[in-house]
Amino acid sequence: MTLIENTLGLIATSLDQYLRKEGPAQEDCVALTNPVNSDGSPNPLAANRVVMVLTNTHQETIIRTAKPPHSDPGDGYVTVAPPLYHNLQVLFMANFEGAEYRHGLSMLSRTIGFFQQTPVFTAANLPGLDPAITR
Repeated sequence: MTLIENTLGLIATSLDQYLRKEGPAQEDCVALTNPVNSDGSPNPLAANRVVMVLTNTHQETIIRTAKPPHSDPGDGYVTVAPPLYHNLQVLFMANFEGAEYRHGLSMLSRTIGFFQQTPVFTAANLPGLDPAITR
């Protein structure tokens, strides 16, 4: 699995567990998927769920952690490129229709509550988080 796929999957699972604990649910409450298929038809995996979609990614330009050049085993110096930081924008939408729409609003409200209770994810509160991600 890739770093993004694994991390978003862990967050979706954690949110799903939270939503199930807060109210009775027989099936998954959260779907990490597109709300529609490529042909424009509704995605059945997204029906009556909170849908989690990666909408944008961009490089963080404010944080710069360049390391100064250091000597190598020979007579020269080595410059190490600083790590690149990226921001991922994730959209959560309540994809409920008809009589279930009000329930969807409740699920969306509880989703906001989940992120208010857990504003930062670390290995301590999100088991399985890749060690490359500190927070």
